[in-house]
Parts: sequence; C-alpha cells; structure tokens
Amino acid sequence: MSNKIKIGAKGTYTGAIVKPYLRVCFEQELDGKVKAAIQDGRDKLSGMSSSSSKGSTAIAELGASAKVWKLDVDLSGQGYIGKRKGITGTLKIKYTF
Repeated sequence: MSNKIKIGAKGTYTGAIVKPYLRVCFEQELDGKVKAAIQDGRDKLSGMSSSSSKGSTAIAELGASAKVWKLDVDLSGQGYIGKRKGITGTLKIKYTF
C-alpha cells in the first residue's frame, strides 16, 4: 500500500499544430512498504526483508503533442531526482476511427 501527495504545474504552447509543454511537480511518498515471501518446493515460506519508498522526489517533464487528422501523437521525457532517480521516456500514438 502506498500513500503519496503530488503537486505540480504544466505549461503548454498552443499556437501551432505541434504543442510543446513543460511539467514540473513535487511528490512526497508518505508510507510505501513492500513485503514479499518466497515459497520453496517443499511448501515452506521464507519471509524477505521489506523495503520502503518513503521520501520526496522532484519530477521534470518536457514533451510535445500533435493532432493531425485522426492521429494523436505525444512524445515526452521525464527526469527524477530525490528518492527516485533516473530518466524515462514516453511515446503515445492514438488513432481515432
């Protein structure tokens, strides 16, 4: 179970077919615990130590979206610093019939 608070803002330029945007947010994980157990072939359960994802993370996202005829395309990259660290990317394509 995880409880978190997330607050942020997004700015978009809407003057063209391609709409670039920038999103920034701050996320506070209040109590995220992971629990697990392993069962061997003799039906014996072994407990594993739990880990916590409690902490704060700042997230910045830069992307662009476009709608041409019946096709929606969104391309973005996200960067994380704080408790979660790293980068991710997203490509979404949607065709409407």
